[in-house]
Amino acid sequence: MDHLQQLHRGSTDHYEHPSYRLFISSNTFTLTPLSKDVPQKSLIIDRKACKIEEVDLMHRDKKEAGQVDCCGVLGIMNILGIEHLMVIVDRDLVGYLAK
Repeated sequence: MDHLQQLHRGSTDHYEHPSYRLFISSNTFTLTPLSKDVPQKSLIIDRKACKIEEVDLMHRDKKEAGQVDCCGVLGIMNILGIEHLMVIVDRDLVGYLAK
């Protein structure tokens, strides 16, 4: 067993990483928290104007739009005139900071 796995297995500190659900429609990206330990607000990103607005928690109909579970957002990138939202979809433990 490698050293990081031993550290992780022996750790008594537990931190629940926040996760989010990203709803994708033709006009907006809507990011809502799945975790209870983060502020219960939704982010709405206008796809055309690239404007971001924070609103009270929104519950979207799962059938209404495409959806992706994610860990966070990196940003918006313009590729050939089309805006793309970059999201983090997975994470791995790579180490700990010394106390």
